[in-house]
Amino acid sequence: MKFKFLIPAMFCSAAFVFLAGCGGGNKTPGVPALNYTDPAPGNGFRFIRNTNLSTKSKLVLDLVARGQADESAGIAFMLSLNRTDIVNWAWVSDSYIINPDFTYYVQNGAVFDLGVAPVGVKSRVSASGAQLQAVVAQKGIDNLKNLNSGVLARVALSLKPGVNVTPGTVTIRLTADEFQIIPNTRTVMAIPLENVLLGTLDVQN
Repeated sequence: MKFKFLIPAMFCSAAFVFLAGCGGGNKTPGVPALNYTDPAPGNGFRFIRNTNLSTKSKLVLDLVARGQADESAGIAFMLSLNRTDIVNWAWVSDSYIINPDFTYYVQNGAVFDLGVAPVGVKSRVSASGAQLQAVVAQKGIDNLKNLNSGVLARVALSLKPGVNVTPGTVTIRLTADEFQIIPNTRTVMAIPLENVLLGTLDVQN
């Protein structure tokens, strides 16, 4: 799957090279609530719940890494969910203000230095609503970053407005479809999907 559609051709940068190459919420009785359990600690790329930004109807996930020997100028990934009748991929921020750190469905973390606009942060959701495609990348490849040093990116999901959930628990399956980095070899590197870890997501009513 190619990512080139996400970055304008004007990016003569790591982002362009990259794209061309390629724990639980609170439950309110009677009201559906998103409940996410983080993946177990360990080496790899993990999507963990941001407790400050998440609510019972919106789940914000931070992407963090551990045990990664390679430095990188950016990341690109595809994630899918199976119950688009209940949950949507959501804007990370509810603000309409455009700033260099986010483009709606993905937000830069604290690791990559984006520089001035236009920046290598792009995202889109497939027509079916099931798949999120996202890129966060620096413009240059001379200042590679330690992937283990903080939040790499941020994504979000939300309950569909007015959704009715049968009393009980509905499990939403989250899967990683693709994950890539730009390591110190200056070539795109695919990360084995067994090293991309997502937790379990339930909707409870």
